[in-house]
Amino acid sequence: MTVGCVEFKDGYCLISAVGKTGVKRIPLVASFMPLLEWLGKHPKRNDPKAPLWVSLGNNSKGGRVSYCYLRKLLRRLLTEQHKA
Repeated sequence: MTVGCVEFKDGYCLISAVGKTGVKRIPLVASFMPLLEWLGKHPKRNDPKAPLWVSLGNNSKGGRVSYCYLRKLLRRLLTEQHKA
């Protein structure tokens, strides 16, 4: 996914995703504000070809976050959520 895959509307956004059957436009309502905030912090928010999910760490700032890392992060967040 790239920054250009996100299109903001009034109160929601559309994500363009490419799948086996072609391009799908997926509406997001609950994720609208967090995604808007994230793009406000995104180091390459004005580049439509930039990866949507990037690292903010010093060593790899602006680099694409790997699927493996995102999976690990989500797993950790779910574990923390279950402990709370």
